[in-house]
Amino acid sequence: MKSKHIGIPVGLVLQPGATISVDAEGKWSSTLTYLAKREGLARYIPAIGTPHPDFSFMVLSGVSVTIMEGDVAEVVCNFAGTDETNRDKNKGTTVYSLGVATSEEPLLSHNRYQHLPDAEREALRNIGSGKEQDSQGNSYRSQVSSEIGLEILKRFDRGQTSYLAPKITWRQSWVQDSKLDNSDLNDIGNVSTPDGDPPTLGQGRNWLCTGITQTQESKKAFRIEIEWMASDRGGWDEKVYSDEVMPPP
Repeated sequence: MKSKHIGIPVGLVLQPGATISVDAEGKWSSTLTYLAKREGLARYIPAIGTPHPDFSFMVLSGVSVTIMEGDVAEVVCNFAGTDETNRDKNKGTTVYSLGVATSEEPLLSHNRYQHLPDAEREALRNIGSGKEQDSQGNSYRSQVSSEIGLEILKRFDRGQTSYLAPKITWRQSWVQDSKLDNSDLNDIGNVSTPDGDPPTLGQGRNWLCTGITQTQESKKAFRIEIEWMASDRGGWDEKVYSDEVMPPP
């Protein structure tokens, strides 16, 4: 069926009302609206990755088409990108956020009970798991006699075997025009110092890089997020949370 609309030439006709926005992490977005004849429309729709006509660092990330009266199609093109080739904290496009939550931890791991005798700790660990006697038939309860141990036993008897421990996370996010390099992943699972101005930790606590997320929002826009978690008192064990390899014996 041939187009009945004679006021639109062949191809895409740009309409007024284009929008451009930039978010706090440095991602640029733009929406351009075109009109076109319905006939032969598939030939005129631009391919994903086509540069923006005015800002080439933004590329086409999505297209939607609405068929209107008179065999006219409205073509909405969404572009995204960033004008920063690499991460640059001095340009003000890196966002930092702080999170504080709680997680359930075993009661025996609480700092209050760090001086619990080892034998009593083992007995209480078995009691907490539902065991009453050891392999020789001895009562685990009879092996708990210290003031600290009896306090824990009392808590166990009223059903308290865990507590809520605070968990502090620090997150860094930004948008860059390329995906992460493999070298950017080296800190995952290691003790490391976060970028930005994270809160100062006390009592021997330190930070562990717990993950990196990369989200591709266009061929020229990759949103990167790095997260660190603060340790409990005493810090993450740097001999465990590092890439250090012990030499052969």
